[in-house]
Amino acid sequence: MGAPVDLRPLYPLVNVITGSPPPSRNGGIWKYVKRALFRELRLRNFMLHAFHFFDFSLSRRRVELWLSKDLKKWILEDGGGRVEDLFVDSGGYKFLSSGIAEKWGFRIDPDTALELQLKMGADRVASLDYPYPPWLPEGEKERRRRLTELGWDRLLGLERPKPYFVIHGHEYGEVRKFALRLREKVGGGELGIAIGSLIPVRKEPWRVLDAVKAAREVFPDAEIHVFGITGSMMPFLIAAGASSFDSKSYMDAAIRWRMIHLEGMRWRYSEASEPQEDSWYHLVQGDGRSAEYARIALHNLQQYSLLLELFEERGDSFIEAFAEANPRAKAYLRALRSHPRSRAAPLPSPDPPRRPEAILVIQCSAQRPYHTSRLYRKVRKALVDAGLRDRIEIAVVSALHGIVRESEFLREDILGYDLRLVEPRKDLVSKVRSQISALPDVLGYVTGRPYREVLREAGVEVLPRRVRYGRSGEALEEGNLRELLEALRTRIGRPRPPSGGARSR
Repeated sequence: MGAPVDLRPLYPLVNVITGSPPPSRNGGIWKYVKRALFRELRLRNFMLHAFHFFDFSLSRRRVELWLSKDLKKWILEDGGGRVEDLFVDSGGYKFLSSGIAEKWGFRIDPDTALELQLKMGADRVASLDYPYPPWLPEGEKERRRRLTELGWDRLLGLERPKPYFVIHGHEYGEVRKFALRLREKVGGGELGIAIGSLIPVRKEPWRVLDAVKAAREVFPDAEIHVFGITGSMMPFLIAAGASSFDSKSYMDAAIRWRMIHLEGMRWRYSEASEPQEDSWYHLVQGDGRSAEYARIALHNLQQYSLLLELFEERGDSFIEAFAEANPRAKAYLRALRSHPRSRAAPLPSPDPPRRPEAILVIQCSAQRPYHTSRLYRKVRKALVDAGLRDRIEIAVVSALHGIVRESEFLREDILGYDLRLVEPRKDLVSKVRSQISALPDVLGYVTGRPYREVLREAGVEVLPRRVRYGRSGEALEEGNLRELLEALRTRIGRPRPPSGGARSR
């Protein structure tokens, strides 16, 4: 066994409370990840969310057992190493956006969040915050900014654990304005600042890096943490002024069966395969799919660590060489070197057919407007290629509004809500049943189980006929799309297009 592993400035996100204690006892994939991280690597630093246990099958009694001593003690007593730096984010908004404000008597509010963070033995804590996506109307953004500021109040005067005051924004001007509001409240000095709401704009690196620059300008001496942005952007975040960041993407990639490789200066993804013997992949003991996911996750996390080590050794020269070897990193370098800017991109308009003969209902997405989501674009392209787009309108089924047609995608109330359906609701079924009575022929193409049940109970035929996991990504699979096109051709009497003659629009 080697020296304990310290991944700072990277904090891997780890779910610890996944069932009854101790940490290594349960949690599916997380069980194997925890065993490898805490027992084999003796990890010194990581992040968790204060309300993360809401995701697992527990009870008030079992949660109270966990909270009877801090989590670092549980890990040590379970054969793990000594954790030196536990960063506990609030993480509550994930559940609030699903309509869950309380579970097992734990209410999601700033007071409960801080109480949990302290009982878990945190060395760093982030205030309860309310992220917002870039398309949200300004009035709703302002409401969430005010709620985030209420979270700051609970951390004022706190010295230990180190408090991190959360700010939000999607580009330089928005983050700077929020940071100035914080400075009016807390002053300057060696504070902890955390930047959120950047995940929805991570594919526009200028927004992410300009946000970091804005926070660094307002708080030149602060420790600045960036929520959820890691991968190959990590060296560029540090160069822009970030002090630390956290990641669940090492796990997300593994669940998609994607393995990360740092080969020389090249950063690439591949299908999973057994790597060399020095990979952390081999630290995971066990059989079955959960263990294999965990192996890939550990390997991916190791690649993150190697990237940071190379950057630490070579500094700016590494950034130059890395950008030269990786096309995506070239965009990071341009964004890093450009002057900060504020730019509000206009929302694109959808292009629904004028006289649709059928309505195709897909699942709503976190991405807004809905016609910018990956699922919408994939389904639309399939309809265009099949020569069906002029006769089919694409709608979505949302947890709040029921059936939303393309002509409604840019309405403020559609853009402004943030609610995920976790179980079918009778009121939503009634709403959808009423809406479809006034629509042309309706067909559902949904893989999320609660959404499928709502449509079916409302009298809508739902495809694909079989889903494996109930994940939204299953709707992107080619076999399911072929099933959808065949069903649509049958419904509206459109023959197959001649070979090589797909019509476009």
